[in-house]
Amino acid sequence: MKLRIHRGGLAESMATVVEIEPTMEALLQEVRKEMANVISFPDSALTIKPYGDYYVVEIQGFGVYGFTDGPLAFKSGDFVRTARALEPRDFTLEGQMNRRCNTIGTVVADWQSSPEHNSHGLCYDVRHVDGSLGCYDPDEITLEPKE
Repeated sequence: MKLRIHRGGLAESMATVVEIEPTMEALLQEVRKEMANVISFPDSALTIKPYGDYYVVEIQGFGVYGFTDGPLAFKSGDFVRTARALEPRDFTLEGQMNRRCNTIGTVVADWQSSPEHNSHGLCYDVRHVDGSLGCYDPDEITLEPKE
């Protein structure tokens, strides 16, 4: 995924574009490398959220760091939070009923031992804290710190 820092004019900002793996670990590493002399922050302070056709990267207590051209990739075992509001999109009625707003859970493997589906596009199975299972698009879940 491409990451660019939000600074100055467009030319200055575009000069900061780097290609990184679409993981929270890679994002944290890159942001910390650039911000080492500016701000120290816990992992949980870095967020990435949809913003039009892009994703905005923010540091709590600092503000907007930059933008990416895509969401983070999730893997089995990742602890996540679902979006505050969910649209029906093109999930089946059963699939829609199994989804939960603003809850935490863990990305799990489906019956084919893969956390990804692609019958309607990339999405992830999440085991909610109540034990139920729901399916979410990448922009409907965010990585949560394990505490």
